[in-house]
Amino acid sequence: MRSRNKYLHEFLKPVSIVVALLLVGVCVLFFFLGKWQWDRTQNILNAERAAAAAIISAREVLGPELDPSDFGRTVVASGSYDITHVARIGNRLSGGGDNANVGQWIVSDFELDTGEHVAVLRGWVPPDGTYSTPSEEVELRAVVQPNEAFYEDSKQIDGVYAVIDSAVLSSEWGVTLSDGFLVVESEFPASPNAPKVVPPTIQTAEVAFPLQNFFYAVQWWIFALFAIALYVRWIMVSSRQRDIR
Repeated sequence: MRSRNKYLHEFLKPVSIVVALLLVGVCVLFFFLGKWQWDRTQNILNAERAAAAAIISAREVLGPELDPSDFGRTVVASGSYDITHVARIGNRLSGGGDNANVGQWIVSDFELDTGEHVAVLRGWVPPDGTYSTPSEEVELRAVVQPNEAFYEDSKQIDGVYAVIDSAVLSSEWGVTLSDGFLVVESEFPASPNAPKVVPPTIQTAEVAFPLQNFFYAVQWWIFALFAIALYVRWIMVSSRQRDIR
């Protein structure tokens, strides 16, 4: 009790009260500075997420090597299919659970209006099922995907491939394909008997967290705690010195 009284006595001294009021002001300032940086962190994160979700032209992301940050990006592309360059990818499911059906994916060579080529997964069909391919120019809305990396050494059997690999298809078709492939979400004009659209394997990747602004926010709050700790330490030391005197 005596120890508490001496600390209270020191705290109630005019100079201690003035310092305490200044400390409160400093802590409030540091709190709002930290909150400001935290809000900036969230704003930057939301802006980057919105940018990553924006639909862009396929020309902006396709090339010899895909940027992993573009995996899952939705793009639009205009061009036409080469009906002589088609690959069937075997043992692919449509639906889920007890209603799942085993079939094939249809992958076609798509020539953009810029002259570039990219493999396009048009969708799913039953084993050896038929489908239609538009002969005129179409506009695709599609999702960027990386090459499938499993079964890397697999070979085609009876014209059916195990995975989608643009390097393998480039060799088979005799064209230079962009890295990765596109998964069709929609075609315009729509084909009357197009393969059934399949969901992309990789959705848009999470954007990088803006650590710099986050650490700035935490830094201001740590400063506030440090100022409080210094004040408490000052009260304790002043009380002890008064006892010594």
